[in-house]
Amino acid sequence: MDIRRTRYFVALCETLNFSETSRRLGLSQPALSKAIRKLEDEIGGTLIRREGKSTHLTHLGRLMHEQLKKVDESVQRAELTAQRLVNGDMPQIQIAVMCTIGPTRFQTFIQHWCKQNPGIEIVLRNADRDRIDEMLLSGYVDCALVGLSLIHI
Repeated sequence: MDIRRTRYFVALCETLNFSETSRRLGLSQPALSKAIRKLEDEIGGTLIRREGKSTHLTHLGRLMHEQLKKVDESVQRAELTAQRLVNGDMPQIQIAVMCTIGPTRFQTFIQHWCKQNPGIEIVLRNADRDRIDEMLLSGYVDCALVGLSLIHI
């Protein structure tokens, strides 16, 4: 699947307007339409339905929008990471920390780890029980520190 096409589709889902989306992306409208048709061919079904001046997502389009938005966000993070590494910026490890776990409980561990791994920044993200799975699955964080009540054994 072509990453550009998925990005175009995600952008189109925001406006449901080919003209507006093509302006935002800096593409011609025919180029955007062609990219969406090719994506539909790759997926094997219709994503967008045009009915006169009205455009809407099909059922498949709604499902694919959810998935492809996550892919696009992941690709954007990968691009940013690559750019930061190429430019010599400090890489980061994003850690979600359940709001009930105070950072002082693992501060010594993090200090020791940072001494052993200079040049890597640790970013702690406060997370509540309902968001940790989403943060991990979306790639927003690399790992999570959770209370035992969240772990399903």
